[in-house]
Amino acid sequence: LSVAPTGSGKSISYWVPAVVDGGLTMVVSPLIALMKDQVDRLTQRGVPATFINSSVERPEQVDRLRRAIAGEYRLLFLAPERLGRPGFLERLAELRVSRVVVDEAHCISTWGHDFRPDYRLLSAAVAACGRPPVAAFTATATPQVRADIARSLALRDPFISVTGFNRPTLTLSVVRCRGERAKREQLRHLLRDPAQRALVYVGTVKAAEEVAADLGAVCYHGQQDAALRRRIQEDFTQGRSRVVVATSAFGMGVDIADIRRVIHYQLPGSVEAYYQEAGRAGRDGQPAECTLLYSPADRDLQAFFIEQSGLEDGSPLRDHAYARLGQMMAYAEMRECRHARIADYFGEEGVARRCGACDNCLAARPPEEPVPVDAIIAGLAAVARFSGRVGLANVAAVLGGRRTRWSAAQSWVEELPFHGTLKSWSDDRVRLLLAELLRAGLGRQSSGEYPVVELTQSGREALTRGAPPPLTLPAEASTASRRSTPQADAPVETVDRLRRWRLETARAASVPAYVVFHDSTLNAIAAARPASLADLLRVPGVGDSKLRKYGEEVLQVLRTPAAGG
Repeated sequence: LSVAPTGSGKSISYWVPAVVDGGLTMVVSPLIALMKDQVDRLTQRGVPATFINSSVERPEQVDRLRRAIAGEYRLLFLAPERLGRPGFLERLAELRVSRVVVDEAHCISTWGHDFRPDYRLLSAAVAACGRPPVAAFTATATPQVRADIARSLALRDPFISVTGFNRPTLTLSVVRCRGERAKREQLRHLLRDPAQRALVYVGTVKAAEEVAADLGAVCYHGQQDAALRRRIQEDFTQGRSRVVVATSAFGMGVDIADIRRVIHYQLPGSVEAYYQEAGRAGRDGQPAECTLLYSPADRDLQAFFIEQSGLEDGSPLRDHAYARLGQMMAYAEMRECRHARIADYFGEEGVARRCGACDNCLAARPPEEPVPVDAIIAGLAAVARFSGRVGLANVAAVLGGRRTRWSAAQSWVEELPFHGTLKSWSDDRVRLLLAELLRAGLGRQSSGEYPVVELTQSGREALTRGAPPPLTLPAEASTASRRSTPQADAPVETVDRLRRWRLETARAASVPAYVVFHDSTLNAIAAARPASLADLLRVPGVGDSKLRKYGEEVLQVLRTPAAGG
């Protein structure tokens, strides 16, 4: 079972055994375009191969199957729908299949983002072939989906490879936008280079048509006829079109190596779907950019899709769909390394916690500043008061003293002791505080169409004691600018020594380097040149806890003469 991103060379893994060992390799794939592309490339190299799918006339299908039974092919590509045709499984027994390859194997899992019922027939197909060796390939499978694939295909003690999700040539970023106008402006800005080939993903056919018209670009979606879609793909591949605005229908099985930019105009429904599409950028190994234009309201579209999917309320699959959407929202709003988060999600190990190839790692981070205890208490009290009944947006509105449609209908909320406690804060900052409460394990958010928040046991205990754990938030812009000004004068050699010390300290404690100190804090320390613990405590980003843990060591590093100095 191989899990590796788009463009990492999965096809070669089954081409080579088919050519070297001989016999017939049966490849089951849902991608008609990919079948034709692979058969063309194989036959150009003198490898006999063919495919059977709905694009082939019935008499030709019969003839190709006859020739496969006669041993004329090394590879036979089949659409999964074939397996359900009356009598087809019986014909498979005549093929003398040497190995079975399952492409897009996540489609077999009900927990995957693209479940296809026909894939559930694969176990019977493998049995009909006499249980030859099976290889399953997918670009997107979480540990849960991998286990489901192995179970569904009856793989016994399979070799599992999860690799390639760390693609440092891709720069991952999220741009938060307020409304449609801001998104259009950002989109035009990102597409300003006329020489770059770019792919813009949207969530609906209507959005594809509207955004394409606004940009003067071409659009691609599943409601277009096959000939038009094929022509659009060819124009894009040959460079006659520079930008395509598309739904998820575009790209499956299309091998375009030099896409320099993939932009998601609307939030995808899962991290799997996002990375499969974003991974189409930079397949030539050259630098490329993957940008998500994000507004929290985008969640509504994906929630609508889940509600229209026919899944029953309370069913595990429905809950799982909302959980995947929640993971995608968390990716969009996170402040840590995006490449590390992707690798963790898919279960790839050994990926650095800071990549240098995402917006969070590349940004000159504003220093963190402690959240006042009374603000944390107010946040906990508000979540506790509305426990399990309202979402983050309404809790934030009450804390900020802002009227919403909901609060206007609940006039009693204005009498609550925490109402308006954070009215001097921006709405975004109040929401950031609430998100930090969740991240710290003091609260949790439900899944479902209308997610609500409540305190965890830790949150209730912290509120009862009146002693919550310390939290930090990025400093406000004005504070950050005041604090960061002297950092421009930070001696490079001193910063390097501090970074080497931080790396050794982090390794010894088995924690990411930023847990010790952020880069911005190291820069501030180097610029301030503190001579005592009291001086060090005044540096932004150095609190009491960090001072106790690392203060003496930091001062020792600063006292150590530079090499050769």
